[in-house]
Amino acid sequence: MLTEIRNFLRKNKLANIAEVAEGTHVEYEIIVDMIRDGRLILRNHPNMSYACERCGKPTQSGRFCGRCTQELARSLSAASAELREKNAQTKPGKGFYSRNDVGRLD
Repeated sequence: MLTEIRNFLRKNKLANIAEVAEGTHVEYEIIVDMIRDGRLILRNHPNMSYACERCGKPTQSGRFCGRCTQELARSLSAASAELREKNAQTKPGKGFYSRNDVGRLD
């Protein structure tokens, strides 16, 4: 299936995903899944794009377009930093408790 798609694209560099699906008898979604998984690379095929799962703009790799990927990465980084800061504030001081400390109320 993948070989058939690649052969079709070699002969039809300007084809879009719908044309590839029709020409190879492979379902549109299967082709998109191959692209998302990295099994099908689209270096020289400018018309092979599909909708970003977040904003709907065209993309040629992964689930999200470049802009959404950057926004999600920034949000994730900020949330991670906030969580680290929160954990640092709630952790008790360094040290350990021994068995002798159990039950003591100094």
